[in-house]
Amino acid sequence: MTEKHVLTREQMKARYPDQWLLVTDCELDPSTSLHRGRVVAKIGEKIHRVLNQHSGNLCIYFTGSLSRDTGVLFSWPG
Repeated sequence: MTEKHVLTREQMKARYPDQWLLVTDCELDPSTSLHRGRVVAKIGEKIHRVLNQHSGNLCIYFTGSLSRDTGVLFSWPG
């Protein structure tokens, strides 16, 4: 699954509610939050293929909301 078009974070939230997304071609706003990008995978899919084939910047973005006391840790073997 790869979006052909760049989406804003609002479009990502509408199209993929409450999901973790792997995003490429990331553009960040001044506060370093994701502003727009191209969704290449939903977390839970076999994203290792995307990660191994991609060179360039990647972002992981959650389209839902997390409570302030929630921590998130990502680990990738290799």
